[in-house]
Amino acid sequence: MPPPEKPRASGKNELLSAFDQVVDREKKKAGGVGLPPRVRRTSVAVIGLGVVAWGWLGYAWLSKPAWLFSPDQGGSRSVAEQEATLRFGMYLEAERVRDYFDANRRLPESLNDAGDVEEGMEYEIKGDSEFVITGTAGTTTLRLASGDNVQSFLESTGMKPALRGQ
Repeated sequence: MPPPEKPRASGKNELLSAFDQVVDREKKKAGGVGLPPRVRRTSVAVIGLGVVAWGWLGYAWLSKPAWLFSPDQGGSRSVAEQEATLRFGMYLEAERVRDYFDANRRLPESLNDAGDVEEGMEYEIKGDSEFVITGTAGTTTLRLASGDNVQSFLESTGMKPALRGQ
C-alpha cells in the first residue's frame, strides 16, 4: 500500500478561508443574534410597590376604615325599622340578664355585668328576681319588664324568641 499523500498547504489555507467566509456570512445573516437573550429582572421599585399595595389592601380589608367604607346607615332607617331593632336589642339584654340570674342566682348590678350592652338601654332592678329594661332609639322609648310576654313584645318585628332551656 502506498503511503497517504500529505495535503498541500495551499489547499488547507483555501479550506480554512472558505470556512471563515461561511461563518462570517452566517453571523451577518443572524445580525448578531449569537449573544444570549437578555434576561428581564423585576426591579426593586416594582417589588416595593407590590408590597405597599398588598399592605394597604390588608389594612383596608381588616380595619374597614370609615373614610373608605360608608358609615352605618342607622340614621336613614324608617321609624318601624328603628323600633324593630330596639325591640330585638331589648330582648337580647333581657336574655343576658336572665342567663346571668340562672348562673349566679342573683340579678346583675348593671347591664355590663351581664355581657355586651346594646346602645340606648337602661336597666332597673325591681326586686330579687324582677327587672325592667328601658330602651330608647331616636324618639321611640320602650319598656320591657321581666314578667312581660317576650313573644308578644317581639311580634311586630317578625322574630320569634328562642325557647329557654333549649
